[in-house]
Amino acid sequence: MDTERSTGGAGRARSGSSAASGSPGAAPQAQSPGTSESYERYRSTHESRRPGLMEQARDGALHQLDKQRERAATELTSVADAVRQSGRQLQGEHTTMASFVDNAANQIERLVGGLREKHVDDMVDDVERFARQRPALFLGSAFCLGLIAARFLKSSGRGADTWRPYTPVPPVPPVPPVPPRAPSSGT
Repeated sequence: MDTERSTGGAGRARSGSSAASGSPGAAPQAQSPGTSESYERYRSTHESRRPGLMEQARDGALHQLDKQRERAATELTSVADAVRQSGRQLQGEHTTMASFVDNAANQIERLVGGLREKHVDDMVDDVERFARQRPALFLGSAFCLGLIAARFLKSSGRGADTWRPYTPVPPVPPVPPVPPRAPSSGT
C-alpha cells in the first residue's frame, strides 16, 4: 500500500516501503534505533578491516614498483655503458659526435642516480607535482609516451611472429547438404 503513515505529514516515508516499515531485509536506516545500531556495528567492523586490506594492496604495489625501479636502474646502467663505449669509438673520427654521445651517457647516468636515490613514493609525488604545475606538458608527454609504447609493442609483436615456423591450418571439409524432410501428413 502507498498510503501515508498515520503519524501524519506529507513528504514522509510511506508505509509500503520496506525500509520504513521495519520489515526483515529492510535497508538500515539512521532513523530506526534497532537497525541503526546493527548498521553502525557492521560499518565499523568493515571499515576497520578496509584500511588493512588497502594498506596491504598498496604495500604490495609499492614493493613491485620498487623492484621495477631497481631493474630499470640496472638496465639503464647497461645502456649508459654501451652509449659511453660508442662515444669512445667515435672519439678519434668524429669528436663533435663523440661529445654528444658522451653527454647522453652522462644524462643517462644522472637518471640512474636519481632512480636509485629516490623511493617510489617520492617519484609519484614528483610526477603529481609536475602534472599540477604544467598540465599541458604532462598530458603531451603522456600522449607521446603512449604512442612510443604502442609502436614498441606493435613492432615487438610483429617480430615475435616472424621467428615462429608457419603452420598452415588444415582446410575444413565441406558439410554435405541436408535432404529436405518429407511433409508430414497429419495434423
